[in-house]
Amino acid sequence: MGEESKKELTLSVSAPSGTSKEDHASRRTFIKNLAIAGAVIGTNALVAKKVASVVLEKDPQRAYLEDVLPGDRVMMAREYVVMTDEEKKRLVKTLIENYKKRLG
Repeated sequence: MGEESKKELTLSVSAPSGTSKEDHASRRTFIKNLAIAGAVIGTNALVAKKVASVVLEKDPQRAYLEDVLPGDRVMMAREYVVMTDEEKKRLVKTLIENYKKRLG
């Protein structure tokens, strides 16, 4: 009975039926590629974090004051004149002609 238990143990440890060395090699390759992909993703995440921290170092309130407010002042200082119906028709006609020229 001692020999039979050894045979059973050997059978239970051996590779499942229907698998080959190529299957095991492809599994190893898959796991290796998975590990490489994980390392690449981790590296990309670190780089993205560093880039984002550098880009976002500028104070958003200061950026707003430097960019938006001067533009608002320019828009407020402009004087707008209401167009006549004839001016509107000429403008629309010009826009349509330019559009047709671009489409060729």
